[in-house]
Amino acid sequence: MWMSATSATGNLFSQRVVVISRLIFVGYLVLALALHVIAARQAADGMAPMVTDFNTFYAASMTLSRGDAAQVYDRTAMRAAERAAMAEAYPSLVPGQLADIPEFRWFYPPVMLPLVAPLSRLPYWLAYGLWDVLGLALMLAAVWRILPGMAALTVALALPATFINGMFGQTGFLVAGLTGLGLAALERRPLLAGGLLAMLLVKPHFALLLPLALLAGGHWLALAATAFGALGLAAASLAIYGWAPWMAFLAQRGDAGAVLEAGGVPWVLMPTPWPALRLLGFDAAVATGGQALCSLLAAAAVLWCWRRPNSLGIKASALCLAAFLVLPFAHAYDLALLSLPLFWLAAEGKRSRSLLLAGGLVAMLPLLGPGMAKLGLPIAPVVIAWLLILVLSQGTSPSLARSSGRPL
Repeated sequence: MWMSATSATGNLFSQRVVVISRLIFVGYLVLALALHVIAARQAADGMAPMVTDFNTFYAASMTLSRGDAAQVYDRTAMRAAERAAMAEAYPSLVPGQLADIPEFRWFYPPVMLPLVAPLSRLPYWLAYGLWDVLGLALMLAAVWRILPGMAALTVALALPATFINGMFGQTGFLVAGLTGLGLAALERRPLLAGGLLAMLLVKPHFALLLPLALLAGGHWLALAATAFGALGLAAASLAIYGWAPWMAFLAQRGDAGAVLEAGGVPWVLMPTPWPALRLLGFDAAVATGGQALCSLLAAAAVLWCWRRPNSLGIKASALCLAAFLVLPFAHAYDLALLSLPLFWLAAEGKRSRSLLLAGGLVAMLPLLGPGMAKLGLPIAPVVIAWLLILVLSQGTSPSLARSSGRPL
């Protein structure tokens, strides 16, 4: 494992690890460019090109530019917009190729709309790049806040979740950045923390346990700021777009579950209990019961951890890990959020062999999880639960206790 606590400077990484991380990140950039070239050739050769989730964000922006925000929740309108977005990305595409482009449903609440609205004002690939770069900058700001230093940022760039989320053009960076910055500010700047955490309303299922954690920890001011901030965001979206998008959003509230059950999102890419149980051969009823049990246990773990005099890093790590056990709907790109516990644990000098092994497996889950799931061994929720149990067992004091040691 590549983490070891050394000194108060927070320099926990050896020069060799930093160099390897730089090489890995350069490799990511080369691979991303190669995939783009391959996709362009496929489009030119008459095949359907690679389509990522960013296409839906760009299509939503194109739909918003026409003036009817509720159309984002209309499947027919969004299918047309997704094809138009792909036609802009690959001008050589013909109607037959566009017909083969897969559908990505829009399940985000209306508070997400102002974030994606400006995208279609830019050329497709420039918007894609800026979406990734700005999101990554937010996540790296959270990493810096947890563990200052260029070495930590370099390692964060080399994590598989960074590449996976960047390729999908998804929201993993956004959720990780808001969560990390919000929780890091919790003790000293609770109003700022609440404002940042309120913005998780753009992907609210990752904030299900947040009110419980803030209540259990007695963070009343931050909880109030989070609640009022969320209400303010909802009110702002109402002022901008009116009631129609909210009504359309609420009308499709059961569709995500139907997509999940139908395998519309491949189960092998989902690091949560419900799809893992389905992949193991259990029927939907048993998987739902198992997910409910995991949800209760995850909530109990957060409640227990946040009521105790644990350090902020331990509490925050437990909350991030439990988020993947309390919900059935998550994707490999969402694992960017689990980069944060690795740096919190490193910053506190937590480096037992079991923690290092579990942390290393969590870091590799975006690659290891789908591969093992395809072999019939959906290990992702088990690995996440293992690291959560180890975090809960730390029982540290509120101070950031650091141990000394030689960089690995």
